[in-house]
Amino acid sequence: MNPIKPEFGSHVFGTDTGGDAGRAVTDRNGLMPDGGEQAGYFDERTESLKNVAWAIRGETEKITPHVPLGPTDLQKALLEGMSNASG
Repeated sequence: MNPIKPEFGSHVFGTDTGGDAGRAVTDRNGLMPDGGEQAGYFDERTESLKNVAWAIRGETEKITPHVPLGPTDLQKALLEGMSNASG
């Protein structure tokens, strides 16, 4: 089951906004060991970790909204290739 689907019962929040919201999550692991450009959900200064902290503190008005990302360039190219191959 996808945890962002309503039937899962979760409260979805931002993880990839970047900028003042915090570091964008770049890897779907909890933590990334490199301490560099890659970031998991619970790495320092990530938007995700900030949102978890706001939720725990009851400061839900500070939680950033989830904004679905569009397809990547690779995904677009694959979809276009599949479309061209079938028609």
